[in-house]
Amino acid sequence: MSENTRILSFAFRFLSRRDFSKRELEEKLKEKFGEREVEEVIRYLEKKGLIDDKRLAKKIMDKYMEKGKGYY
Repeated sequence: MSENTRILSFAFRFLSRRDFSKRELEEKLKEKFGEREVEEVIRYLEKKGLIDDKRLAKKIMDKYMEKGKGYY
């Protein structure tokens, strides 16, 4: 199993529980793996649409709006 495959496996394990921002996932993966390899995997996940900070922000915003906790 290549290093990138191992990193990807860890990333999928995290992402199966909840959405992570790019930075959150990157920090978690860098605790166990090298920076260069983690960055390659992060780019791959972004390219495939598996991590998307804009989508995550919208999801969080929608959640708070539903609860009546908005800006106004």
